Amino acid sequence: MDSVFVAPQTGVEKLLAKLWQQVLKVDKIGIHDNFFDLGGDSIMAIQIAARLAESGFALSPNDIFQHPTLAELVGVVAPEEGATSEIVAGEVPLTPIQRAFFELEPSEPDQFTQTVLLNVDGQLDADALREAVRSLVAYHDSLRLSYQQTASGWVQRYQTSVDAAQFSIVPLLGSESPQQQVKETLEQRQKQLNIAEGDLVRAVLFELGGQQQLGMVVHHLVVDAVSWQTLVRDLETAYGQLLAGEDVLLPPKTSSFKGWAEGLQSVDISAEEVAYWENAVISCGEATTPLNHRVSLNESREDIQFKVGDGQRFARYLDAEMTRLFFQDSDRYRPQEKLLAAISEAISGAISGQGKQEKILFNLESHGREEAFVPGMRLVRTVGWFTALFPVVVCCEQESAETLRSVKQTLREIPQNGIGYGVLRYLQPEKASEMISNQSTAEVLFNYLGDLEQLLPSQSMFRMARPLQVSRSEQMKRTHLIDISAYLMDGQLQIDWDCAGVDESTVQTMADETMRQLKQLMDAPTDGPAAEDFPLANLNSQKLDKLSSLLGTLDGLEGAL
Repeated sequence: MDSVFVAPQTGVEKLLAKLWQQVLKVDKIGIHDNFFDLGGDSIMAIQIAARLAESGFALSPNDIFQHPTLAELVGVVAPEEGATSEIVAGEVPLTPIQRAFFELEPSEPDQFTQTVLLNVDGQLDADALREAVRSLVAYHDSLRLSYQQTASGWVQRYQTSVDAAQFSIVPLLGSESPQQQVKETLEQRQKQLNIAEGDLVRAVLFELGGQQQLGMVVHHLVVDAVSWQTLVRDLETAYGQLLAGEDVLLPPKTSSFKGWAEGLQSVDISAEEVAYWENAVISCGEATTPLNHRVSLNESREDIQFKVGDGQRFARYLDAEMTRLFFQDSDRYRPQEKLLAAISEAISGAISGQGKQEKILFNLESHGREEAFVPGMRLVRTVGWFTALFPVVVCCEQESAETLRSVKQTLREIPQNGIGYGVLRYLQPEKASEMISNQSTAEVLFNYLGDLEQLLPSQSMFRMARPLQVSRSEQMKRTHLIDISAYLMDGQLQIDWDCAGVDESTVQTMADETMRQLKQLMDAPTDGPAAEDFPLANLNSQKLDKLSSLLGTLDGLEGAL
């Protein structure tokens, strides 16, 4: 039965409700409403915690998972004590994801960027915007990092100068194809970056008559999708202050990227977590990979190292109504779980035909901002590249619904959302067997980015002109033969596929089958409870099935009496 609506009463309840309304895009929030029933996810939880920090209150995103209603959550909100405005200096240890990048030995390491392109409401003052960009780079420490290759490896350290933050104005009048000129200009700016000099940021104001677009290019070594929420919000704040003739005063930062990177070097990983990842690596060796089967273009090409420029890219979409249905039951199955189950079924079908069980090996990405992993960390407003990358084996069952249930259990059993794997592999290999250090990369990468429109503040003067883009040098080695990204944009779920070294028509078939599987999962009736729904009951799937069967038998007997 639905709970009775109770409106927020206290100041903190009203503040939390306002943030939930903005992030979840819901008109009315009661104190007993469940965050995940309303469509919330982990990235939205980070965004709420970040905006709460701007108001002087501390909240961990994990708190929202443990206390998913306002009535529960208000009890753990406390004054913010982990924020700072101090400038950080010195050398910074490389994190696991940064080590994974340099492990590729990129020939053009400067060309690895994230780019946002924003439509602008009204007209921006170019001088104020230029100074706002400079202030942003000066304030967020990671945007001042530099990288030098030494005899002992790559070294990361902060620069003191911010002069490398380049801003330019590009008129588009007279261009036959304005958006092509925008694309080419941003690609040119990407090639101008220089990580050795700490030259990591470019901003371009495009002008076409009375319309403007703002493009920002930042090296991926110092930014991720979650970071953009803070960067765009702070850019708009700084611009507004400068336009009003005020000094720039940005909200306090949370823990430094340096503090996080140093903490990862010595964090205590439990024996249970080490054992989990060792067993996971063993499972990876038993899994099926596309190149072992008929999706290869040419079996003799298996040993050829493919490059980014070899990739073929295409996309699939759910329309607005199907997207709404997709997110409708996110309290039961999270979007990532449904997507991974559908993709697994599609790959399994391409490999071995429908009906045959397969174990599919993936590499998965998560946002990596697991504050509890390093004691004392607050990361909700910290700019940097925090991504966690880890292997997952999906068991494809006889029925799609069973696969979804299996995926849900598999993902929710992963400790700390996968962050420990990279730490064991790159920073603390002595704590685990050599299996982890020598684990080969999966051929399929999957990443769910969430709602990309959440990168912008509510009532912002900016609007997303296109999805967040990651660009690499075309000469860079590919890390995966099939790279799949899913996200919500303009009210539609989009799944991007990027493949090389495998038959493109077969991957196109996988993409089509993924959409069919998603629609089939949405049409399927809601199944019964799963073991992971009862974390304190010490149940596995087999025990729960027996219990459900027993309860069903008792129900039958009761009806017969």
